[in-house]
Amino acid sequence: MDPQTEPTSIDLEKTDTEEIPIPEELPILPLSGVVLFPGIAAPLMVGQKNYIQLVDEAVVQDTLIGVTSNQQPEADKEPDIATLSRVGTAAKVLKMMQLPTGGVSFLIQGLSRIRIEEYTKEEPYFVARVRKLEEESSKDSEMEALMSGLRQVFQRLAELVPNFPTPALMTAMNIKDPGKLADFVIANMPVPPTDQQDILEELRQRERIRKVMVLVNREIQKLEVSTKIQEEIAGEMGEEQRKHILREQLKKIQEELGVKDEKTAEIETLRAKIAEANLPPDAEKAAQKEVDRLSMMNPAAPEYSVSRTY
Repeated sequence: MDPQTEPTSIDLEKTDTEEIPIPEELPILPLSGVVLFPGIAAPLMVGQKNYIQLVDEAVVQDTLIGVTSNQQPEADKEPDIATLSRVGTAAKVLKMMQLPTGGVSFLIQGLSRIRIEEYTKEEPYFVARVRKLEEESSKDSEMEALMSGLRQVFQRLAELVPNFPTPALMTAMNIKDPGKLADFVIANMPVPPTDQQDILEELRQRERIRKVMVLVNREIQKLEVSTKIQEEIAGEMGEEQRKHILREQLKKIQEELGVKDEKTAEIETLRAKIAEANLPPDAEKAAQKEVDRLSMMNPAAPEYSVSRTY
């Protein structure tokens, strides 16, 4: 079973993380449901003995580990090498805490992208030869424009997401490196791990920012459509409730006065017939609308008899 993970992440970007040497061989921790990015810290939990041993040794010996995404996780089943992504992240365990259940909770920080070249050990946990991946960076006016555009759409996303953490937005606004900006934004988005893995494997910073912008815009469109639908439903319910309240108030006034004119009785009869007819929703809505219009007319008006017949 893979370690349990939480998708939330915080930026712990440091100027010296890229200078930390990456060993040629690292213990590998498979992750399920989350992708760890360089410069990002995330809380994780493990419960299996071999993973607890891996994390414990990394803390005690102050060594790095490698993490990679399990593309086809299955409950109660050990990850298979064939299902583990070849591109992962070299990382450092910052702190660890024993849990009453026997597992451990720990905070891990991504350092740099790595490619897993070959697995050299499978017991008690995976160990592999790895190679640090170098990014293709560029800084020009187009890149500045792309970064500005990404910040803008991320801000729009934050406006649409309820209780979006303000510190995350402020951090994004102040990241100067294009690659780290893209990594931070995607790490703080509710997108599938497959999309995050695609971004992790993109070494060209210009293309990475473009891909992240596409994903952010996709989420914005989904949220805007959802918001619009909710507003329309709320508006329709509000109008119907308002009409219902007014009708009830009118009935109460008439009851208090002991008055029930012929028109009111007729309107009530029509509404009762519509309710008993079991009409399709659209037909019932149209009929009720016509009765509403009829109730506002003067019985002496020519349109009254036409509407009543309809």
